[in-house]
Amino acid sequence: GATAARWGKGGGRKQRACVLMGICQRQRIVPIPKISVHRRRMRGAPAEPKTLGEHLRVKRIDMGMTQPQLAEKLGVAWQTVERWEHNYRPILPKSRARIVAFLGQDPESSTPEPSGDSITQR
Repeated sequence: GATAARWGKGGGRKQRACVLMGICQRQRIVPIPKISVHRRRMRGAPAEPKTLGEHLRVKRIDMGMTQPQLAEKLGVAWQTVERWEHNYRPILPKSRARIVAFLGQDPESSTPEPSGDSITQR
């Protein structure tokens, strides 16, 4: 009866609860959105990119591209992209223009946000 269902036929070994409920083989596959903190964390992207290489890495991960895909788009070897992203090699001016075009802006030359002192009070 109930004892057989609970203990199963395995000579007194307990069966997992999911076997009894018939859900052991179920799997949930949930897509992670392209722009996601979790996707960035899984891929080792910096939380707050500071250099052009780090901005390049975050943008590449957000677009779902691999280093070889980005390298082909920028016209360089994938090893070069890897070195830029990890700040092992400086970015030359001719490549910098292509990277800024890929990013859509130059994160290193952005205008600083106004501080509390520069805001005129009424």
